[in-house]
Amino acid sequence: MAMAKLLSVSLVALVAIVQTSAEPQCYTCMGYNPSLPVDDTQNNPYCVSDSFMASEVPKVNSKHGVCIAETGKNDFTEITIRYGDGGFPRPRNYMYHMGYMCQGNLCNSRPTNSAGTPSLLVPLLLIPAVLPRLLA
Repeated sequence: MAMAKLLSVSLVALVAIVQTSAEPQCYTCMGYNPSLPVDDTQNNPYCVSDSFMASEVPKVNSKHGVCIAETGKNDFTEITIRYGDGGFPRPRNYMYHMGYMCQGNLCNSRPTNSAGTPSLLVPLLLIPAVLPRLLA
């Protein structure tokens, strides 16, 4: 009986480890400013929420299994950024007001206003995703 319990606990632990070690892909892009040259990553017209087109946006592996999408505004324009954890520098001259974090393959394709997570809280949401890997 004890051996069966140990086996079932080991199986559950193995499934949890395998599931958390997978690196999902995230869409990675920033843009779009029509006054600048088009670039797949840094100024992509298909990155914005209103005209997102998955086939035109690059993908990267997310080391900690977290994908993020955010929208920021400044006095002149609005910018949408999609990235995997730790993957993209946010331009500093924007106030980020909409965004979400998700776990799953290519999960950051939704419009940034479709989730209830204020983007100012996104860094705090990384703690549960990153902490187990740091402690391992």
